[in-house]
Amino acid sequence: MEKIENSNFGIYILTYPGDFHLSTALVESIQYFNPGVPVAIIPGEGFDLANHPFKVPVMDIPDGFWGEMGYSDRKFWAFQGPFDKFLYIDADMICLRNISSLISDICACGEDFVFLQSIRDDPDWKKIIADSDHKLHQGYMVHFQTQIGNLPMLEQFDADFDPFQSYPINSGFFASTRKTFSEQDFYEHHKKEEKFYNDKLNKEFSWKDGSVFFLDQGRFNYLIQKKQITKKYFPRLDRYVWGGTEEYADVDAILEKGGKNSFIHWAGVPRPSPSLFCKSPYLALLVASYPGFKSSYGSLPEIFGYSLWKHFYGVAKQPLGWNVKEFSKKDFSRIIRYLRRWVVKMLFG
Repeated sequence: MEKIENSNFGIYILTYPGDFHLSTALVESIQYFNPGVPVAIIPGEGFDLANHPFKVPVMDIPDGFWGEMGYSDRKFWAFQGPFDKFLYIDADMICLRNISSLISDICACGEDFVFLQSIRDDPDWKKIIADSDHKLHQGYMVHFQTQIGNLPMLEQFDADFDPFQSYPINSGFFASTRKTFSEQDFYEHHKKEEKFYNDKLNKEFSWKDGSVFFLDQGRFNYLIQKKQITKKYFPRLDRYVWGGTEEYADVDAILEKGGKNSFIHWAGVPRPSPSLFCKSPYLALLVASYPGFKSSYGSLPEIFGYSLWKHFYGVAKQPLGWNVKEFSKKDFSRIIRYLRRWVVKMLFG
């Protein structure tokens, strides 16, 4: 296995076999627009270290408690990796342009910071949270629960934690330093959470259980506040653009001149794959299976950024190949589950 060299800066990507079709394209897109920038893979659960499709280094399983961290919390291995300062990127993203200015901003920072994407730039959301009679109040409360965790449970877990101190951040795209969080920070939090599961919930802790925190994202929001880590925010053009944006990404123009934003992030929306449902006329069916997602997105000719993903997927020569049947079957199963729920709701309310 290729050794990961120590470096002042590098990019980490957490991936597992189920999203290799995304992460391989992501790596290629980063290297196309940013040649020479170190990229390392954090192996997710089910990753075969001896047999994988990546041409960039893959991190070994670390010693100690780091190695015990499972599922999506493995992204926090970045805090013990070889890069002094780093950018972490979820696998369901694609790079749109050169990010040298972003890297410079990250490297110019001191110690103990996190660079984050600000989801909300205005203070109105705090007024809505405080006003239980506001028409948007309940929607915001639901949103916070889906981004941080079970709010009543969190109050029992730590009465001093304020989930509304700042707007929830997305843990799929952040930058920091290797020393911002220690193994002890994560270990102490884990033992406290494990004890809460045993004493209050009467069940064993699982990395995939969201009874208290919304997995890694909830824990990250919590730890940033509890450790009083300095928060900085990516400049507007260095942020990702959401994959649910109703636009068409011109692949030729982006390859030639780069995109306006740095990345596309398909968080909580249909993701590109070889599936037939990623393009018109079947896209509308796939969009309908995402509850709460705007139906107008289904009228687009393809998933936002699909053609760009397809280009880099081809460059990566993904070993799964263009398996239309396998990926279409997954989407079809999702659509059928949605239709069953819809029929039950229509018949029985």
